[in-house]
Amino acid sequence: MKKVLTLICVFVLALSVMTLAACGNDAYTLTYSAGDGGYISGRSAQTVREGDDGSQVAAVADDGYVFESWSDGFDVSVRTDRAVNANMHFKAYFRPLGKFSARYVSAGGGVIEGAREQTVEEGGDCSAVKAVADDGYRFVIWSDGMTSAVRTDADVVGNVFVTAVFEKTTYELLYQAEQGGYIDGNARQEVQFGEYGSLVTAVANGGYEFAGWSDGIESATRTDPKPQNGEEINIYPVVGKVN
Repeated sequence: MKKVLTLICVFVLALSVMTLAACGNDAYTLTYSAGDGGYISGRSAQTVREGDDGSQVAAVADDGYVFESWSDGFDVSVRTDRAVNANMHFKAYFRPLGKFSARYVSAGGGVIEGAREQTVEEGGDCSAVKAVADDGYRFVIWSDGMTSAVRTDADVVGNVFVTAVFEKTTYELLYQAEQGGYIDGNARQEVQFGEYGSLVTAVANGGYEFAGWSDGIESATRTDPKPQNGEEINIYPVVGKVN
């Protein structure tokens, strides 16, 4: 009987040792720490069975800092480590927020409305600016490719320096003759703002005489001055018939 009890005790002890050993092999530790400028939100020390997932943790930056990356290169501040099969330690790194400058300039032909020079913290947003064309010009594009005249640079991570590009408005001068005459010269002209069209003359056919232009000008020959109103100009000559 004593032998039987001894064997049972040995068996139970061996089973316990095997169980403890097995448990030790199946459990792993996840630890998370933070460098200067932040802290860990969530369970910074976790015990996880092999193949299971850890619980979610987040690297939270202090004021004046920004999360950079984890020690394993993972660059998202929130993480959940899955299918754990080894003891692991991850450290979150942070860096101080920088301050960047933003400058908005005009290449000519327009102005910038809003704060043309701004200082913004890294990750912050600039205030809105607008490229406004002068009379006779139109906004085309910003030097970085943005096509909207109004812009707000957000989540700034570097200096911003952009130029608003404008171009002169193109007008059309159109000259037409009624029955009894014709136009000598370029009857259809494209003229940029601030420039003059080329000379044209209303010439009467035989049996007709020039009576005037539709805009009241009485001289048959004309060179139209630079347009000023920012709109397309259409000019129609009138040739009158001799009574």
